[in-house]
Amino acid sequence: MKEWLSSNSIFANVITGLTQPIFNQEQIKTRFEIAKAIQEKEYLQFEQSLLTAGKEVSDALDTIMKHINLPLEKKSRCLEKSH
Repeated sequence: MKEWLSSNSIFANVITGLTQPIFNQEQIKTRFEIAKAIQEKEYLQFEQSLLTAGKEVSDALDTIMKHINLPLEKKSRCLEKSH
């Protein structure tokens, strides 16, 4: 019996070979769930950066349009202030 349970026995190797995938499966599942969570976080950050960039472009266009629609004397004053 002692030989059957020793770490060098075929029985011990078979048992280890059969049980290890059970434990590895849980580890693989956990890693998969972590990877999914990281992917979701990265996607949300990317989406936020797109929204921020869109707002910045919109604000810049709004500023340009307001400047274009200014009367000529106000445009001159704006140009003088910038120099």
